[in-house]
Amino acid sequence: MTSTLPTSPSSNYPGKAGFSPSFFSSGKIYMVTAPVDFRKGMDSLTLIAKGLGLDLTTNHEYWVVFISKVCKAVKIIHADLTGIMLLNRKLHHGTFQRLLSQRNGPAVCEITAQELNGYLDGERVQVQRNNLTFSG
Repeated sequence: MTSTLPTSPSSNYPGKAGFSPSFFSSGKIYMVTAPVDFRKGMDSLTLIAKGLGLDLTTNHEYWVVFISKVCKAVKIIHADLTGIMLLNRKLHHGTFQRLLSQRNGPAVCEITAQELNGYLDGERVQVQRNNLTFSG
């Protein structure tokens, strides 16, 4: 049996994560900056997102990214009119960048599809908070 998956990145798979730039282009992407217990599944993560003001059951334009406590894995949830999906990404080497949350504000920040693609490949992202730029 032959595999249909590419063995190396190509024009169809520009990032190491294998997602095309347009995959996350529909909707807004929010990264939860507080680490989450990754024993939680899709329903629990959806409730956490709702508690942060990101209700996936009524607004189908959100992608919500969660980071594990040890920053080795990421879970992404997204809903459309058909249902909710959960994507998992775990790095073979290294860790994902831990983002700092505001002390007296929501533990989420909005990022672009390009930033998310880079983040899934283990790259650092830059977020804007309170007129200051932080880079990890």
